[in-house]
Amino acid sequence: MAGLVDFRNEDEVKEYLKNTEVEFMFGCHKEKQEDSCYRLGEFLDTIRKDFPQAATVFKDCCDTFQNASCCFKAGQYHSLGKGKLVKSQLEAFKCFYTGCQQKNYTDQGKNDRIAASCTSVGLMLSQAEEKRQPLLNYLEINKAHSLNNPASTHVIKVFERACGLNDKFGCYLLSQIYMEESALDSIKHDYKLAAHYAEKACDLGEAKACHNLSIMHKRGDGVDKSSEKAKEFAEKHYILAPLEAFQVAFALVLNP
Repeated sequence: MAGLVDFRNEDEVKEYLKNTEVEFMFGCHKEKQEDSCYRLGEFLDTIRKDFPQAATVFKDCCDTFQNASCCFKAGQYHSLGKGKLVKSQLEAFKCFYTGCQQKNYTDQGKNDRIAASCTSVGLMLSQAEEKRQPLLNYLEINKAHSLNNPASTHVIKVFERACGLNDKFGCYLLSQIYMEESALDSIKHDYKLAAHYAEKACDLGEAKACHNLSIMHKRGDGVDKSSEKAKEFAEKHYILAPLEAFQVAFALVLNP
C-alpha cells in the first residue's frame, strides 16, 4: 500500500512502481478491465514516459471498450502524432466522437472526459469547410449525418452535451455561437441563449464568459440592463482570469 512506502527510499519507490504497473497490466490484459487499461495508459504516459506503449494502450482501450477516458487520450495522441500514432485529424475525430457518444457514468471524472470529447468534436466541426468535410463524410458513413443535416446541428448538439456535463468551455462556446456571426451554416443571433450559456460558463469558472456577461448587462443584450450586474460579473472576471492563466501555464509545464 502507498501509505507503507517510504518515498525517500529509492529502492522502495522503484518496487512500488513496478508492482503498480504489474497490477494495472494484469487488470487490463488478463482481466480485461477497461478502468485498469486507462490507469495503465496513464501510468505509462505520466510515470514511465513511454508514449508509444501508452498510445497503444489508450487506442486499444478505446477500440475495445469505447471507454470515454481512453478515447479522449487516444484522440489527443492522434492530434499531436504522439507515441508513434499517426498524426491525423480524422483519426483524432473518430476517437473524440466515440468518447462523446458514451452514456453518462456514475463517476464524474469519466463524465468530464465525455464532455471534453464532445467539446473537441464541436471545435473540429467548427473549422472551415475544407477541413471539416472529411469529418462530416465519416459521420455520413456511420449514419450520423446527411446532406440535409447541416454541420451546425452537430456542433450545437455536442456543445450542449458538454455543457450539460458541466464543461465550462462547452458552455462558453455555445454562448459564443449565439452571440456572434458564425462560420457555421447560418445560426441566428439569440442573445438570451448567449447570456444563459455564458452565465453557466461563468459559474463554472470561465473568465471570458464572465467578461461577456458584464458587457451584456452593461448594454442590455439579452438580459436586463444593470450596472450592478455588470460590475458583479466584471469582478468575477478579474478574479478568474489570473487563475486561468496559471492553470494554462501549469498544464504546459506538465505536458511540454
